[in-house]
Amino acid sequence: MKSKNILLLLLMCLAVSLSAQRRHGPGFDIEKIRKEKAEFLKKELSLTEEEAKNFLPLEAEFTQKKYEVNRNARMPIISV
Repeated sequence: MKSKNILLLLLMCLAVSLSAQRRHGPGFDIEKIRKEKAEFLKKELSLTEEEAKNFLPLEAEFTQKKYEVNRNARMPIISV
């Protein structure tokens, strides 16, 4: 009886795990997101081609640096 319950619990955990993985899909395409963000900013800020050419690389660099700072802040501190 006890082994039946354990087996049932393990099967339920497996089913939940598999359904959670299917919901997220194959992942996301970072380049697609960057392009969509650039188009969104260009449209919402009403940037001309010249303004977009100057602004978007700076914004992308800022976003990348902000990501790196946040990633480093999340890293655990290892003391020796």
